[in-house]
Amino acid sequence: MNSLKIYKSILCSVSLILPQYVLAADITSSGKNEIFDNPFIVTGFNPNTNVVTGYVSALRTAPGKTDECKFVFFGQVKNKNVVTVFVKNTLDQSANQTSVLKDIKAELTADLKQEKLTFNKKTLPGDCEWILPFIGEPKVIEEDKQLSIQIDKSTKLDFLGVYVIRSKRTYFHKLPDEGSIEKTFLVNGDLAYVYEEKGDWYYVKFPGRKKETIGWIKKSDTIQFAK
Repeated sequence: MNSLKIYKSILCSVSLILPQYVLAADITSSGKNEIFDNPFIVTGFNPNTNVVTGYVSALRTAPGKTDECKFVFFGQVKNKNVVTVFVKNTLDQSANQTSVLKDIKAELTADLKQEKLTFNKKTLPGDCEWILPFIGEPKVIEEDKQLSIQIDKSTKLDFLGVYVIRSKRTYFHKLPDEGSIEKTFLVNGDLAYVYEEKGDWYYVKFPGRKKETIGWIKKSDTIQFAK
């Protein structure tokens, strides 16, 4: 009996001595949740430029109809806990222009518990104003005039950014030049994962249904933000 007490005492002492590790949310990491999650969320961070990019897709399905909320965001990371990001509705044709009259602003934040994207409800892009509240908690939280989307990066990856194709077609290239064009291409609305940047080109991977396609595409064929 005395031996058992001594053993428990040792275990208690060890637990007090060992450091307590907490898995904190991290803006400066790339990842995504599952493709069938609603909303589906991807964020990418480029440590070379300190730029964070992201993509959100939310759906509301009803018999014979599916409503969509899709947007991209971009921000310069100066504080690892709070970043002001600019947002563009990918379903709006004006997003196909390099610069628009007014980008929507939101706040990307992270603490020890979670990472989230917070909007003023009145500034939500497109049909997101009513589609996101329909999804509800715990993924989407409404509080007074604000709406927050909880970001789940359950799958950590090493891409540097995520960008949506704005042109009707963008062809893959073997090298970052015009002369190495290939037959494979992406279309408007496709999501490309960027692993390298070189001049006016992105080296991307596109996870298709049957196989992954890789190669260089033009930056100008993706939705960009005025810097």
